This record gives sequence, C-alpha cells and structure tokens, in this order.
Amino acid sequence: MICKILYDAICYDEVPSVETPVKNIVYEVVQNNSVEDLFSLSAMISELCGAAKRPVVLMIDEVDQAGGHKVFLDFLGMIRSKYLKRTTRPVFRSVIFAGVYDIKNLRQRIRKDEEYQYNSPWNIAADFCVDMSFTTSDIAGMLRAYAADKNA
Repeated sequence: MICKILYDAICYDEVPSVETPVKNIVYEVVQNNSVEDLFSLSAMISELCGAAKRPVVLMIDEVDQAGGHKVFLDFLGMIRSKYLKRTTRPVFRSVIFAGVYDIKNLRQRIRKDEEYQYNSPWNIAADFCVDMSFTTSDIAGMLRAYAADKNA
C-alpha cells in the first residue's frame, strides 16, 4: 500500500522534481506488485534512495494514531534498522514524524520491556561526529545564502 500511495502522489505531481529513475522504480514495483513483505519493501527503499540524485526525506503524519498498529511499528523498526546501516546502503536522509505527542510512547511500543532504554528508538541520544568549526567566511556565506533564499 505504501508503494501505491507513493505512486499516486508521483503521478499527480504531489512530489516535486522526482527523477525519472525513481519514478520508474515505483512504477515497476506497483505494476509487478513486487513488494510483498517488509524485506522487499526495505530493498525497494534502498533502490529508490540509491537512484535519487538528491537526498530523500520521508514524512510520516498521524504517528500517534498509527502507533498502536503492529505493521506500522514493524515498518518503523525496519526504517530504524536501515538508518543504523546508512553508511553501507542507501536510505532516507531524514525521517520526519508529524502528529507525535511524545516520541517515548513509540519507544515503549517498538522495544520489548527487556530492551527498554531511556532514549528514542531513533537513537538520537547517540554520539555522532559533526564538524562545527566554521570560519568567519563560512558563516558569512551561510548568512548570504539564507538572505537570498528568504529574499531578505
């Protein structure tokens, strides 16, 4: 169903600037009904993200409402697994949850009690390396780009 919804959004130009290779992947998956389980969906996501020339962002709305459904939680678990392997295979650049009251509610549903940890299922509390050393010239360039983008 996810593939069909994506296909529908692409066909009606609700997703701007989708490249032809990405459209072809989604079209082929829907025409052949080739996504039968989470494993094949995972493979299709990697293929789609790998074919895209720009980073792909997934936005999920009504997360709290869907959070009680096992298939949705399995889908989130699959995306989390893909995220943890992001250095070796293509995956979404970001996943945005809309309609979330508290991310901890999802954590409690995704992980079993014996796996309980006090951080999010997306491991946002984990250490990561981001170079934040900017020169004056770097900052000036960012401010100029921001002003040009905002017509300020």
